[in-house]
Amino acid sequence: MNNVLTTFYSEGFFGYGAKGDFKSFSLAHIIPMIIMVIIIIQIRKHKDFFKTWKHEELFRVSLVALMLLAEMSYFWRIVYVGSSERMYENLLQYLPLQVCQWTLLISSFMMLIKSRKLFGLTFYLCLTANIVAMLLANTVIYNTGPKYYRYYQFWLEHALPVIGNFYMLYVYDFDLTLKEIWKPFLFLILLSIPCVYMDIKVDICNFLYLKQDLIHGTINYDASTKDVVIRYLGYEGVMLVLLFLAIFIYNLVKRKQNKVIQH
Repeated sequence: MNNVLTTFYSEGFFGYGAKGDFKSFSLAHIIPMIIMVIIIIQIRKHKDFFKTWKHEELFRVSLVALMLLAEMSYFWRIVYVGSSERMYENLLQYLPLQVCQWTLLISSFMMLIKSRKLFGLTFYLCLTANIVAMLLANTVIYNTGPKYYRYYQFWLEHALPVIGNFYMLYVYDFDLTLKEIWKPFLFLILLSIPCVYMDIKVDICNFLYLKQDLIHGTINYDASTKDVVIRYLGYEGVMLVLLFLAIFIYNLVKRKQNKVIQH
């Protein structure tokens, strides 16, 4: 019985493949992003239906439950399967300090209470951190392609908050303003404090991927304090640029839509 469970969890669907099992911009990489875009387009197209649908609240809560299940299952899998590292290192390495984890949790709460103020934080984070994470998926799931659960969990964890935020944008008519850009940037600074500290003090930690080559996915666990700090400053700079780019694109699309409506 133990051998069966070991094969199922550690060596089977819930286990790991070899390095390179997931390849950047392969069909396995592109298809989930296309599906996400199609779902968002359909939500926008049928937003009036959702606004008057008698089961809208149940649908929204179910979407939140699926988001939370995707996040919780990440840790359940670590408990049962573990990794190639020692367990005490796992406990430090898998602390919930990644940006996308918090984006999912706050987005879930935002959707439950229908908070316009939290939306100003989560939508920006989804358009930056989550989208970047999906584009650079090979740095995270390099050894788990479509044959493994981690592959599907990764896409659910990152795509569902994006879908959920667009749902609130279209169905609840939430809006964004430029002055709210301080919310995600301040959040990233506050979250980075424990992340940078752990990356410096604990070799096995790689929060915010400050020790990782984002192109090839290799991790330098021996990175110096100087290297970590320089990578962090670069990270904050890139995120600030992406935040302004996100609000620029959003306002551009919004202006074009308003012109179409006026005509």
